Amino acid sequence: MTHLPTHAILCITAAALSAMLPAAAGARTEAVREFDGLTAYCSTVNTAELSPESLSRYGVEPGADRGLLTCQVRPARAGAGPATLAADVEAQVHGLGEPPRAVAMRETESDGYISYIGTYAANSRYPLEFTVTIDVADAGSVALEMTDHDPRP
Repeated sequence: MTHLPTHAILCITAAALSAMLPAAAGARTEAVREFDGLTAYCSTVNTAELSPESLSRYGVEPGADRGLLTCQVRPARAGAGPATLAADVEAQVHGLGEPPRAVAMRETESDGYISYIGTYAANSRYPLEFTVTIDVADAGSVALEMTDHDPRP
């Protein structure tokens, strides 16, 4: 039996999850982390790259200076529970030489999937660093870190 390296499995998982998320179509940055039988997935995209349908669904205004952070929590095994799970999600973003700023995350539900979204200033010509903490009742918490190397469209 052939065993895939961990990084290959994570890439396959990220690709599969990003195909399921409506907002991930133009995702610039993604982070995936498994914990306690769950998979946490977060992505960023500049709102100027989103379709009018996606903008309307999430109640977000388009703009080249605005980014969208999207997070979901799913069972690690398909069919092991609901498609997505409720969670407490907190996020921070900071650019080069800037203090961390909170990204106000809110819960949305679309097509039976629970997502957590927040907007942030994406007008930096420098990379933006994100730290996202996801806490699922009775399952624990996980922190994800990711970098958007070019936040502008």
